[in-house]
Amino acid sequence: MNVSATTSRPPRTTTVRTTPVRVTVELASMEHRLIRRHCDHFADDFGVPQVAGAEVFRVLLGLLDSDPQLAARVGEELRHTGGPRRR
Repeated sequence: MNVSATTSRPPRTTTVRTTPVRVTVELASMEHRLIRRHCDHFADDFGVPQVAGAEVFRVLLGLLDSDPQLAARVGEELRHTGGPRRR
């Protein structure tokens, strides 16, 4: 008899995370230069000393979530490149 199949477990409760999650992304030096170039361009446009790369990534995530065409383009690129580039 399979013990795990007959053992009753209490239902799982779902909790919503309220603390930020840190994500680390390794970029090639040219990718880093590219994000910095964009950040510097935005900072110049907005008249502020700097724009953080993390803010650009957050905006991009929001756009992916709200723009199905952009999400489809990203999906096609991932399909073309095979997804994981860092192995």
